[in-house]
Amino acid sequence: MTALGRLPRWSVMVAALVVWTPLEGAQWELTDGPYGGRVYDLLATPDGTLYVGLADSDGVYRSDDNGETWRNLDIPQLEHGAKGLAYGAGRLYAHGYFGRVAVSTDRGESWAPLYPPDGCS
Repeated sequence: MTALGRLPRWSVMVAALVVWTPLEGAQWELTDGPYGGRVYDLLATPDGTLYVGLADSDGVYRSDDNGETWRNLDIPQLEHGAKGLAYGAGRLYAHGYFGRVAVSTDRGESWAPLYPPDGCS
């Protein structure tokens, strides 16, 4: 008999459970915005706030109501929008073009620059 010969009975049962287990959990729903640029990053913080980073100078948007409405957060330190978002220790970070990084400790109401040494691309 070959190496692929006969499978143990338990493997067939496991395969059947995987195939027939219903998919439960989150589903995608269309929200009303934000509009105006290409989405580069999406972030959900532990308190349920949603953030989306858009390219093309539209920056970062925040939703406090599960995506029903979106508010643009002005980040003067970033040009041409945000390429990435991160959250940790109560701080929200936005990474822009040309290596610029801005940080907010008040959910994006205000921002401070964190420029890497000599910048990077």
